[in-house]
This record gives sequence, C-alpha cells and structure tokens, in this order.
Amino acid sequence: MIQYYQIENKRIPIMSYLSFDDPHRLTRGDFARIGFAAKWGPSDTLPFAAGFLADFEEKHCYDRYWDPHGPASLMNTRYLFCGVAFAMIAKHEDARTDLVASFRHQFFQIGLIANFHKGALLNLSNRFSIAVERLRVGDYESVRDFKRNVREALELFLRFNHRYWFHEISNQVLAADLYGRWTHQLGSDSLYSEVREEAQDINQYLDAERTRKASDNAMRLTVVSACGMVGTVVTGFLGMNLFSHADLPSWNKFWIFMLIFVPTMILGLYTVVVSKRIATFFEALSSERLSWREQFMAFRQIFRPPPAKRRGRKRVAGGDEPTRRNAGQVPRKVAGNSRP
Repeated sequence: MIQYYQIENKRIPIMSYLSFDDPHRLTRGDFARIGFAAKWGPSDTLPFAAGFLADFEEKHCYDRYWDPHGPASLMNTRYLFCGVAFAMIAKHEDARTDLVASFRHQFFQIGLIANFHKGALLNLSNRFSIAVERLRVGDYESVRDFKRNVREALELFLRFNHRYWFHEISNQVLAADLYGRWTHQLGSDSLYSEVREEAQDINQYLDAERTRKASDNAMRLTVVSACGMVGTVVTGFLGMNLFSHADLPSWNKFWIFMLIFVPTMILGLYTVVVSKRIATFFEALSSERLSWREQFMAFRQIFRPPPAKRRGRKRVAGGDEPTRRNAGQVPRKVAGNSRP
C-alpha cells in the first residue's frame, strides 16, 4: 500500500501539447485560458481581469519561436508557464516533425524535475513544522522524538541539497530557459531559501541545547568538586595516623570503611540532585551587592525544593492534539473508550 498525504492544493500539475492548423488565429483570451487551464469562454473575452493579465506575455509566455506579426517566418511555437500548468502550442503542419518527441522526452522530464523539487521542499518544510509542533519541552519522550525527527529531516535535506537540487539541468539554451522559467513560476528558489533557513534555525536550537547541557554538567561537576573538597580535607586529616587501625581485625576495617563510604556516597548523590540550588547559593555568596540576609535566604533555598509546575496540555493550532503526522509514521493508538 502506498501512503501519501496532501502538501499542496488539490490541483495536479498538468502539461499539454496543442497543435492547430493556424495557431496565430488564437486570441489573447484563448492563450490565457490555455496557459492557466481556466474555464472555457468566448475568444473575444479574457478569463481574468485586464489588470491581472497586463503582463501576461512577459511573465507567462516564452516566445523564442513565436512571431505573431510574421506567420511566414515559421515561428509558430509558443510555450506558456502558469504555475502548475504548462502548455506547448505549435502548428500542425509545421515543417519540424520532432516537436512532439521533444515534448514527450525532453520537456516532460524538465517538468518532472521542476515539480519534484517543489514537492520535496514542501515535504521537508512540513516535516520541520510537524516536529516543532509536537515538541513539549517538559516531556522527555517528546524531546527525544523531536531530536530524532529533526535529525532525520536534516539528513533528508542534506541528501536532497547535494544530490537532487541544481539550478541548471542542460547546456542547451532552450532547455535551460524553460527550466529557469518553470522553477521561477513554481517559486522553488524562494521555497528552498525558506527551508534552508528553517533547517539552520533548528540546527542552531539543537546546538544551543547541547551547549546548555554541557554547561549544566560542568556546573554540577564544579559543585560536586567544591563540596567534595571538604571530604578530601577530612579524609586527609584521618590519614595522618592519629588513630591506629592497622592492628584491628579485617571485619572492623571493613565496617569502618563502609561507615565512611556510605555517607560520602549519599552526600555526593544529594549534592548532584541539589547542584543547581547550590550553584545559586555560590553565586549569591560571591556577589558583593547582596546583603547577609539575602545570602542567607539563598542558603535556605538549598533545602527547599522548587514549587511543582502545573503540567497542562499545550494547545496547538486546531486543538490540543496535532492532527498532522509525518509521512510513513504510524499513528499511536490511545487507549480508552471511543464514542460514536
């Protein structure tokens, strides 16, 4: 079974090849209807407002082989680009017989590449959006899933960037011009810049998160080392042989060792747990602007756990739970009774 999901509007990209006995008899309204794949109408009317079609020939027509003022020049081929629609108009009795073959084997492949670029970029942007939408900073599982999904999306974007994204596909002038006009009409260049900025922003967020964790670990190690210095001084004092335990039985030595080891281990673990509060106290103690009372309050907060935060469901666009999901990801089932 092929899984798919809609990332754009329901209009499917279309390509059409039309040949006429005399294409020069087509009016401006006919060209606009063919190019935009609009609803039919009288030839002497326009499918849209005149102001909207003021620059129609400049933006949507490629007239390299089209001369409306000289039919005898054999310039009877016109290309129309209007977003998802592409049309090639030619003369039926044209002396060139390879126009249909060029359309099927060359222009069709150019259209596939151009639309593939846009579809791939939309898919990558959708992946980044879904990953950010599902992120819950206070939930460990959500953060882990976010990192995994973002890592996969960044890997896909890197592969797409180096293997499938290019600005030129041919050294032929006609093919290069058609591809450039086509991608411009689809907006692939601006979409690529947006996706690249999204990838850079998420990568910077992950780098900042890794830096924050590294600094937190360094802070905890610093606090543990500072608190362990007291134990080092005590054990060094006991190592001055003020008490002779060399002649005691082995079991007595073992219990003396455990008597020192267990409290030291508990103190070390407790220090790691309250390391942030101890670091806050050290910062307050080293500050010359705080009074003794404020420093004493900072000392008291070491033994007071922070108030518990009320955890609620984060609301997102469209409700509490996101309805979109990544391509290929099986939705998780929620246990409970379902109402009809």
